[in-house]
Amino acid sequence: MKRLLIAAAAAALSLAACVKSPEQDTYKGPYDVYVGTVKVDSKDGNTYYNENIKVAWRTPAGGPDELAIYQIKFVPAMPVTINVSIPGIVATEQEDGSIRLDCPDVDPWALGGPYPKYRVSGFSGSVRGDRLSFKLLFGATPTEFEGIKE
Repeated sequence: MKRLLIAAAAAALSLAACVKSPEQDTYKGPYDVYVGTVKVDSKDGNTYYNENIKVAWRTPAGGPDELAIYQIKFVPAMPVTINVSIPGIVATEQEDGSIRLDCPDVDPWALGGPYPKYRVSGFSGSVRGDRLSFKLLFGATPTEFEGIKE
């Protein structure tokens, strides 16, 4: 029985290793990093502010843009910090020189794979000068970011 459990665990790890996370992709050229605050309106009725959070706006080779949020705990009770990527970002330059960011409903990537439990919806954002801001729902949780280019 013990051997069966070890074999099953090894198979699961091998399968997980085959899942390509956004962190493993090759990126075209440099990407922009912004540092700012993530505001989360939690299910418990409290609003949490995560300060000095880095968000990278990057383009994976052969794919659409994505935003990657680094080392975040969405609520203080989270036991660890995680990296979360939001794929499928569409950037559109506006007449005033700003950039509008949109994203269809999409599963974010976290912990090595897609995370459908916290599907991204209602995404809207912009880049104005050296400032990035966006808001979205992670599942049913309203989340916002505001930051300045590093």
